[in-house]
Amino acid sequence: IHQTKCRGFRVEANFVTIDGFDIRSKDPYWKGIDVKGGNNVDIRYCYIHDCPSGAIRFSASQSAKIVGNKIDNNGLAAISLIGNNGLIENNEISNIVQYHPAGPEPGLVGQDADGLRIFGSGHIIRGNSLTKIGDPSSPYNQNPHVDAIQTWDGSSNGAPVMTNTIIEGNYISVSHPTGKGVLMESSSENACRDI
Repeated sequence: IHQTKCRGFRVEANFVTIDGFDIRSKDPYWKGIDVKGGNNVDIRYCYIHDCPSGAIRFSASQSAKIVGNKIDNNGLAAISLIGNNGLIENNEISNIVQYHPAGPEPGLVGQDADGLRIFGSGHIIRGNSLTKIGDPSSPYNQNPHVDAIQTWDGSSNGAPVMTNTIIEGNYISVSHPTGKGVLMESSSENACRDI
């Protein structure tokens, strides 16, 4: 990992690579990397931590690649991907909390603790490690709905349920008593294996 440190990125372009940054945000509503409609955006070998509203978020993106990142101590969700044909591979994800100490005040509606939130079609989720997602021993997890990997039908908001996706070779450890490894709602076309 490179030594360049920054507050984060907002990307609204195609064919962009973010490689080797140390990303930390102190703004309560900031995400480490926020990609709005960018296609062929690669995020690799970054250390993304202490981002109160999530580490990485892609909205309406095609062919995203999120590879080899260390994502630790973030709020809400480590990675949110809305789009098609994404690759999420060999990332180390841990300590995702519902209410990050630098984030919004507890009680905000929709605040959760998830590893991956995936929407769209044709993704590959492979070789990732997801641990301490919504850890019940953390004071920053008051009442989270904890999922290591989650999708639901959010079509009305431009987030169609995940379909035609391969989930393989991931290590998932969820210690929250109501937590789930993989939660898929409203879909009968998902291909999951070797979780």
